[in-house]
Amino acid sequence: MDRTAIKKLPLSIGNLKRLVHLDAQHCPIVELPAAIGGLTALQRLTINHSLLETLPNEIANLSFLEKLDAHMCNIHTLPANFGALANLTHCSFANNELHSLPPSIGALHKLKHLNLRNNKLTTLPENIKYLRNLKTLILSGNPIPESEQKKIQEWLPKLSIRF
Repeated sequence: MDRTAIKKLPLSIGNLKRLVHLDAQHCPIVELPAAIGGLTALQRLTINHSLLETLPNEIANLSFLEKLDAHMCNIHTLPANFGALANLTHCSFANNELHSLPPSIGALHKLKHLNLRNNKLTTLPENIKYLRNLKTLILSGNPIPESEQKKIQEWLPKLSIRF
């Protein structure tokens, strides 16, 4: 579906139980249906350059999801249950409108790469310190005060963080 004019995914998308990669980047999609939670084999979701403002709670049902690319959308918030994506290793929400992250993000124990560049973040939840496998954390372009930057560095002392 890459670069198509599709604005809405059909509700029947949830019937694609064996789908492993959904690429809907550069599509003017404004909303992911709750049926997306039915894609239980999905390993990679690419929704870059869409018009999304939020993700449905049902995204937490994607228990095999390893890579989520959602940069250059218009995402303001993440679902509270986002941390249920237990197999997530790579995640990009660069160039969005995020003001905060849900505390459940600390449950993403397999997460290795997290790109949050150019959002509206002023702090991160303390639970971020539980991301022991994190290798890359990109926070540049966020209005994070120096005092918060120091706290984040204390929480993740072995990680080189890009502010």
